[in-house]
Amino acid sequence: MNNQFNLSFVVKGNALAPRLRDGERVIVDTRLKPDTDDDVVLVAKDGSTNVFCLEGIALNGTSYFQSLQGDKPFHLKPKDIKAMYVVVAVQFVKERARCDH
Repeated sequence: MNNQFNLSFVVKGNALAPRLRDGERVIVDTRLKPDTDDDVVLVAKDGSTNVFCLEGIALNGTSYFQSLQGDKPFHLKPKDIKAMYVVVAVQFVKERARCDH
């Protein structure tokens, strides 16, 4: 996916497991407009970055999200969002083969 419109983010930790695991690369396309039920990388104005499911966007621009773990849904106003990118692929981490001799 060598494309000027693609960005990638590396998952740190296992807070998003089992859906995403530590070290996996989440690839987004900056040209796509987020839509209902898309997985998105949300970059908040405070600098925090995470992956959520976009539940919808209200007419006033408020975005509604659901965590990948099924936690309580939440919303953010446009002024609190720096960027939101649609996830187009996940590059999985290969499990290391273990040989015990």
